[in-house]
Amino acid sequence: MKAALVLLLTLAVFAAGDRAPVDWYECAGKAEGNYAHPVDCTRFLTCSNGIAAERDCPVCNFDATLCPQGRLVFDRETNQCLYANQAECRTLCDVAGESKAVRGGKPLRF
Repeated sequence: MKAALVLLLTLAVFAAGDRAPVDWYECAGKAEGNYAHPVDCTRFLTCSNGIAAERDCPVCNFDATLCPQGRLVFDRETNQCLYANQAECRTLCDVAGESKAVRGGKPLRF
């Protein structure tokens, strides 16, 4: 019984550590699923039950061509993490560093 409880707690910690809830991304009115991160192609956002969570693409450091940033890259066309040569990485930030992501009607700055 004690071993099962330890295993359950361990799994819960890993599951919780994989997702970090955020308050700067609005999921209201969006379908459940994955969405591109506004400034980091190695991360993405997941909307579930109206709550946004920030997630990392998996580590991939075996090939500098396929994974130049050490992680897979989120592809907004397929909504999944792919090798860099298979994904198109585009962020929403312009040259001035102002994002098209908004909170409270004002653009977020990164």
